[in-house]
Amino acid sequence: MREEDGGLMGNLIFLVIVIAVIALLVVDSLSVVSAYQLVDETTTEAAQKARFEYESYKDDVRAENAAADTCEAKDLVFEEFEIRYDFGRTYKIPCSREAQTLVFKYIPYLRDLTYQQKTVFTSDL
Repeated sequence: MREEDGGLMGNLIFLVIVIAVIALLVVDSLSVVSAYQLVDETTTEAAQKARFEYESYKDDVRAENAAADTCEAKDLVFEEFEIRYDFGRTYKIPCSREAQTLVFKYIPYLRDLTYQQKTVFTSDL
């Protein structure tokens, strides 16, 4: 009888731990997905604003500042702004962000998923 009582309690504790781990993984996955969506939308918006600023004022510095302000307003890292002349005047606008996770940051393979980056070229808009 003792073995059965301990077995049931042990199974319940194991089940609670498994459910807690799954819940943490789901929360981290949602954090990574929301970071991806934020980076995707904000980088595209930054490229549109940079293009609009250049078309309005013909000033590369204003275009870069508009893109940087857009990314930084949403707590993204605005990386290296670049002007290319391959297809006319094209701006390369990269923004990135690391998702805030509870478990993924401690697991080497999953840690790579927490860093989200996107680069948009104004010629693609």
